Amino acid sequence: MADPEMDSRLAGRRSRLARPWRREAVGVVVMASISLLVACTTQRFSSAAPTAGFWYQAASVVLPADVAARLHGPLKDDEIESIKQLSRMEIDRAFSGLSIAVTTNPNAFWRVEVLQSLPVRMSQKLPNAGESVALGALGGRGAVGFDLVALKAIITHRPMRPDTA
Repeated sequence: MADPEMDSRLAGRRSRLARPWRREAVGVVVMASISLLVACTTQRFSSAAPTAGFWYQAASVVLPADVAARLHGPLKDDEIESIKQLSRMEIDRAFSGLSIAVTTNPNAFWRVEVLQSLPVRMSQKLPNAGESVALGALGGRGAVGFDLVALKAIITHRPMRPDTA
Protein backbone atom coordinates (compact mmCIF):
# COMPACT_ATOMS: atom_id res chain seq x y z
CA MET A 1 0.00 0.00 0.00
CA ALA A 2 1.31 3.47 -0.88
CA ASP A 3 2.33 5.82 1.90
CA PRO A 4 0.65 9.25 1.34
CA GLU A 5 3.32 11.06 3.33
CA MET A 6 6.09 9.51 1.19
CA ASP A 7 4.21 10.39 -2.00
CA SER A 8 3.92 14.04 -0.98
CA ARG A 9 7.66 14.20 -0.12
CA LEU A 10 8.57 12.70 -3.52
CA ALA A 11 6.25 15.11 -5.34
CA GLY A 12 7.89 18.05 -3.56
CA ARG A 13 11.35 16.76 -4.50
CA ARG A 14 10.34 16.35 -8.18
CA SER A 15 8.97 19.89 -8.35
CA ARG A 16 12.18 21.29 -6.79
CA LEU A 17 14.27 19.39 -9.36
CA ALA A 18 12.16 20.81 -12.20
CA ARG A 19 12.44 24.44 -11.04
CA PRO A 20 16.08 25.34 -11.96
CA TRP A 21 15.44 25.29 -15.72
CA ARG A 22 12.42 27.54 -15.15
CA ARG A 23 14.56 30.06 -13.30
CA GLU A 24 17.14 29.99 -16.09
CA ALA A 25 14.45 30.44 -18.74
CA VAL A 26 12.91 33.36 -16.85
CA GLY A 27 16.39 34.86 -16.41
CA VAL A 28 17.08 34.63 -20.16
CA VAL A 29 13.73 36.21 -21.02
CA VAL A 30 14.28 39.02 -18.50
CA MET A 31 17.82 39.72 -19.80
CA ALA A 32 16.64 39.70 -23.43
CA SER A 33 13.80 42.07 -22.56
CA ILE A 34 16.12 44.45 -20.73
CA SER A 35 18.64 44.37 -23.60
CA LEU A 36 15.92 45.12 -26.15
CA LEU A 37 14.52 47.92 -23.99
CA VAL A 38 17.97 49.50 -23.58
CA ALA A 39 18.69 49.21 -27.32
CA CYS A 40 15.34 50.77 -28.26
CA THR A 41 15.63 53.54 -25.67
CA THR A 42 19.22 54.36 -26.60
CA GLN A 43 18.40 54.58 -30.30
CA ARG A 44 15.17 56.51 -29.79
CA PHE A 45 16.51 59.14 -27.40
CA SER A 46 19.88 59.53 -29.04
CA SER A 47 20.32 63.02 -30.47
CA ALA A 48 22.62 61.75 -33.21
CA ALA A 49 21.20 60.66 -36.54
CA PRO A 50 21.00 56.90 -37.06
CA THR A 51 23.96 55.51 -38.99
CA ALA A 52 24.26 53.33 -42.04
CA GLY A 53 27.64 51.71 -42.62
CA PHE A 54 28.79 50.83 -46.13
CA TRP A 55 32.28 49.48 -46.72
CA TYR A 56 34.34 47.13 -48.86
CA GLN A 57 36.00 44.10 -47.35
CA ALA A 58 39.73 43.99 -48.11
CA ALA A 59 40.41 42.50 -51.56
CA SER A 60 36.69 42.29 -52.37
CA VAL A 61 36.92 44.14 -55.70
CA VAL A 62 38.35 41.23 -57.66
CA LEU A 63 36.84 39.86 -60.84
CA PRO A 64 36.42 36.12 -61.34
CA ALA A 65 39.30 34.69 -63.43
CA ASP A 66 37.17 34.02 -66.54
CA VAL A 67 35.76 37.55 -66.49
CA ALA A 68 39.20 39.10 -65.96
CA ALA A 69 40.51 37.09 -68.94
CA ARG A 70 37.70 38.41 -71.16
CA LEU A 71 38.59 41.97 -70.08
CA HIS A 72 42.30 41.38 -70.80
CA GLY A 73 43.39 41.40 -67.15
CA PRO A 74 42.29 42.24 -63.60
CA LEU A 75 40.99 45.62 -62.54
CA LYS A 76 43.62 48.31 -62.09
CA ASP A 77 43.94 50.31 -58.86
CA ASP A 78 42.39 53.44 -60.39
CA GLU A 79 39.44 51.38 -61.68
CA ILE A 80 38.90 49.85 -58.23
CA GLU A 81 39.00 53.29 -56.62
CA SER A 82 36.54 54.60 -59.21
CA ILE A 83 34.12 51.74 -58.47
CA LYS A 84 34.31 52.46 -54.74
CA GLN A 85 33.77 56.20 -55.21
CA LEU A 86 30.81 55.72 -57.58
CA SER A 87 29.12 53.23 -55.28
CA ARG A 88 29.60 55.54 -52.30
CA MET A 89 28.13 58.45 -54.29
CA GLU A 90 25.09 56.29 -55.15
CA ILE A 91 24.60 55.41 -51.46
CA ASP A 92 24.97 59.07 -50.40
CA ARG A 93 22.44 60.14 -53.04
CA ALA A 94 19.98 57.40 -52.05
CA PHE A 95 19.97 58.60 -48.41
CA SER A 96 20.36 62.33 -49.08
CA GLY A 97 16.77 63.25 -48.13
CA LEU A 98 16.83 61.28 -44.89
CA SER A 99 18.43 62.09 -41.56
CA ILE A 100 20.77 59.10 -41.77
CA ALA A 101 24.54 59.47 -41.53
CA VAL A 102 26.26 57.20 -44.04
CA THR A 103 29.65 56.04 -42.76
CA THR A 104 32.24 53.34 -43.34
CA ASN A 105 31.81 52.17 -39.74
CA PRO A 106 31.17 48.40 -39.49
CA ASN A 107 29.43 49.02 -36.14
CA ALA A 108 26.78 51.33 -37.62
CA PHE A 109 23.09 50.74 -36.85
CA TRP A 110 22.47 49.39 -40.37
CA ARG A 111 25.45 47.70 -42.05
CA VAL A 112 26.20 46.66 -45.64
CA GLU A 113 29.51 45.05 -46.50
CA VAL A 114 30.77 44.40 -50.01
CA LEU A 115 32.35 40.96 -50.19
CA GLN A 116 34.16 39.32 -53.08
CA SER A 117 31.47 36.63 -53.16
CA LEU A 118 28.52 35.68 -50.97
CA PRO A 119 28.53 32.27 -49.30
CA VAL A 120 26.27 29.65 -50.85
CA ARG A 121 23.38 28.73 -48.54
CA MET A 122 22.03 25.19 -48.13
CA SER A 123 18.86 25.32 -50.21
CA GLN A 124 20.11 27.96 -52.64
CA LYS A 125 19.77 27.02 -56.31
CA LEU A 126 21.01 30.24 -57.92
CA PRO A 127 23.66 32.70 -56.72
CA ASN A 128 22.56 35.86 -54.92
CA ALA A 129 23.94 39.33 -55.56
CA GLY A 130 22.97 40.44 -52.05
CA GLU A 131 21.45 39.37 -48.79
CA SER A 132 20.19 41.08 -45.66
CA VAL A 133 18.87 40.43 -42.19
CA ALA A 134 16.55 42.98 -40.57
CA LEU A 135 16.95 43.09 -36.81
CA GLY A 136 14.18 45.59 -36.06
CA ALA A 137 15.09 47.90 -33.21
CA LEU A 138 18.61 46.46 -33.24
CA GLY A 139 19.39 47.61 -36.80
CA GLY A 140 20.26 45.34 -39.66
CA ARG A 141 23.05 43.67 -41.59
CA GLY A 142 23.54 43.07 -45.27
CA ALA A 143 26.15 42.00 -47.77
CA VAL A 144 26.71 42.38 -51.50
CA GLY A 145 28.72 39.94 -53.62
CA PHE A 146 30.99 41.96 -55.92
CA ASP A 147 31.65 39.11 -58.34
CA LEU A 148 28.01 38.62 -59.36
CA VAL A 149 27.22 42.34 -59.49
CA ALA A 150 30.30 42.99 -61.67
CA LEU A 151 29.47 40.08 -63.97
CA LYS A 152 25.88 41.29 -64.46
CA ALA A 153 27.13 44.84 -65.10
CA ILE A 154 29.58 43.60 -67.73
CA ILE A 155 26.95 41.46 -69.46
CA THR A 156 24.32 44.21 -69.38
CA HIS A 157 26.56 47.08 -70.45
CA ARG A 158 29.05 45.45 -72.78
CA PRO A 159 29.69 47.57 -75.86
CA MET A 160 28.38 46.36 -79.18
CA ARG A 161 31.04 44.93 -81.46
CA PRO A 162 31.30 46.91 -84.74
CA ASP A 163 30.56 43.81 -86.84
CA THR A 164 27.23 43.19 -85.00
CA ALA A 165 25.93 46.77 -85.01
